[in-house]
Amino acid sequence: MIARVDSKPLRNQGGARNKFAAASLLSIVSALALLPAALFAAPPQNKSDAPDPLRTQGAAYYEIVYADANIGASSGGHSALKFGRTVYHYQMYRDGVFRLVRDDWSSFRRLYNDRENRSLGLRTVRIPHGKLRRLKDFFALRYLVQQAHLRYFTDLQHEREFWQALAAAPVAPRVPVPGYGLFEKPGIKQQGRRGEDSDERRQNEASGALREAIVKATGIEFSQLLTKRRAAIHARIRATLGLNIDAGIDAKIDAKIKFMEPGASGDAAAELAREFDPDRLPQRAELFSGGVREDLNELAALAVLAEQRPLKRKVLFDSGAGQAPAHAKLRDTERDALRKYRAVLEGEIISLLQTPAAIPGADRGATLLLNLARHRAISLSLAENRLLTLDPFPARRVSVSAAAIQRDRALVHQMAAVAQQALQRTRRYVFAAGGGLSEVRYNRLEAAAARYFEIRRGAEEPGYSIRTVDAATPMIPGTAHPALLHFPREMLPTQWSAFVEAGGPALRWRLAQDREARYLERLRQGYDYHLIRKNCVTELLLSIEAGGGVPEGLKLDHRFRFIPFVAFDLFAAPESRQTTDSHSEAISSPSISTTAPAPVSGPPLEAFAIADANDPDVRWLPSYRKRRLARILEREGRMIAAPRESFADLSTIYTPRPQDTAFLLFTDDIFWARPLYGAANLAYGLATSGAGVFSAPFDRGERLQSGLRGALFSFPELVWFNIRKGSFDLPPDETLAPPRRASP
Repeated sequence: MIARVDSKPLRNQGGARNKFAAASLLSIVSALALLPAALFAAPPQNKSDAPDPLRTQGAAYYEIVYADANIGASSGGHSALKFGRTVYHYQMYRDGVFRLVRDDWSSFRRLYNDRENRSLGLRTVRIPHGKLRRLKDFFALRYLVQQAHLRYFTDLQHEREFWQALAAAPVAPRVPVPGYGLFEKPGIKQQGRRGEDSDERRQNEASGALREAIVKATGIEFSQLLTKRRAAIHARIRATLGLNIDAGIDAKIDAKIKFMEPGASGDAAAELAREFDPDRLPQRAELFSGGVREDLNELAALAVLAEQRPLKRKVLFDSGAGQAPAHAKLRDTERDALRKYRAVLEGEIISLLQTPAAIPGADRGATLLLNLARHRAISLSLAENRLLTLDPFPARRVSVSAAAIQRDRALVHQMAAVAQQALQRTRRYVFAAGGGLSEVRYNRLEAAAARYFEIRRGAEEPGYSIRTVDAATPMIPGTAHPALLHFPREMLPTQWSAFVEAGGPALRWRLAQDREARYLERLRQGYDYHLIRKNCVTELLLSIEAGGGVPEGLKLDHRFRFIPFVAFDLFAAPESRQTTDSHSEAISSPSISTTAPAPVSGPPLEAFAIADANDPDVRWLPSYRKRRLARILEREGRMIAAPRESFADLSTIYTPRPQDTAFLLFTDDIFWARPLYGAANLAYGLATSGAGVFSAPFDRGERLQSGLRGALFSFPELVWFNIRKGSFDLPPDETLAPPRRASP
């Protein structure tokens, strides 16, 4: 099981090392326990004429996905459930919450099959249509319930951040507003692309036209409209603040904080625990900052309108960068579509401003701010005749380090070319789709442009770390670009000064911190993890059983069902099972042939899939290195290429990475010679750790740790079991670039 988080994988966090060291040890112990099965089980052979289970007419099915073992947080392998293009799987996150994750299949395959270099097995499980619908509903509902709990936790974080900002500057309060930082501060000048013609001038023209449209639609003078709306928002915030800082509230806050501090009575802790049910929607308490935040978002949008603030140039991505001038320009059809979508945004902005200001609206302020930013970006695109989109990367994200990019800059350039192809395809799809541009389509364009721009910048700019996100993270412009908004005096109630003198903001901040910590603890208890009893495999099996997705007559009981490849084989139809006296209770991890894969019919994404010779319901997706190796062997011949590609340091496919541990030879593509290779890897790991003793003062023990871990993962290889396979920072996406073939 791989762990990810809010953006950062669990494997990179020091506090989680002990847990995953135990996971690694469990994998090695499992390898030894299941050795007899590994010796006697026959690996699947290529068989291109095997029937493709995905083409079975009229059958209702889902697929069980098995990800092969590799070092790191998923050293024992991983399991997932696939409904068409949607994948559900369980992961442990850095915050200690064991989550049900819903991914797009292409992103899941790219992560595990390419970057993590794991072979994937897909087993088709046929069930009646009614059962399949119920199983889909079960997983969708479980996912939505957990997301509701996580969203409430996010709201608690916002509550804490709000009071933290007020506590930091209580006399002249100011709070961060997401998206406000997309715009320049008043008076900041920028030089545009066309010399004396500045961005600000072009954006001011668009802003002026928007203001005229607002006046025409509302029938009210623009300054009068702004004054009226600001006054209504100030009054609402002033009343909300006043209700929360009355004469008796300080004592209540202080008492609550003391009551909820560590060491509070056991009855209180038990009561808090009973309120949380991981299988039901959360009982949300009203949070003070929720409505106020939306009001502040609208105030920020009104400031952008009133002061005609231009977008910052650095938040715009040029989709035509790196292309010939003729291809970088907007086509007539694209200009027409952008004009129409700008008119749609204009109508939405006017509608939001016509909504009575006294009525608080969910996300009204954030929507208004985002629409203004997109309106500016489209206006600038039309003025410059180039497609410019906003930066949609979230604040919480992962980055590919500059060091990793430097190790294989040629590969990053190749990835930039692939990302450019993806952007061009998305661009053609978005502008060719019937019905014109929509928010969903335009956001797809923003995301594709951002991914291309990031990879291209990483390839061309030394020292730059490429930002990236997983498929489950939404890419909405503005979340990573907050700016401070000052509270006007007229927004503060008369008792504010007394509240500040009594330490009210700091007390509120402390209470918000406590509520956040308490809810996080309940999330950890409700969505807990255990290495054997409740891991990514056991929880998936329990969910399938609870959702009624087990085929008739099939039993999922097995003493080793917590091991991914054992669970994978439990779904085999009785006539497909290979049970012998020697390994009736264990199934070996499959070995994928490195000969050139024979494609089977199926979706383009899986054109390199290999049918299993022993089970018609199974097909295999060889790992990234195995696919590349098969092509090299076909092109150069085994006698020349195989010895070179066996060595990690000599391979033309793989570049050694510290997190993959120190090893000399790959062992995932050989079997009978694996103990000899494992002995060489063991010796190499021990030698590296010995050298690491002397280099520890200079590299903080990195070489020592890499050598010791390398030796540890060499032990299973001595008994014909492979875990370590290497990994890749940014392998090319072969679903976009057709595979190369040997010369005729």
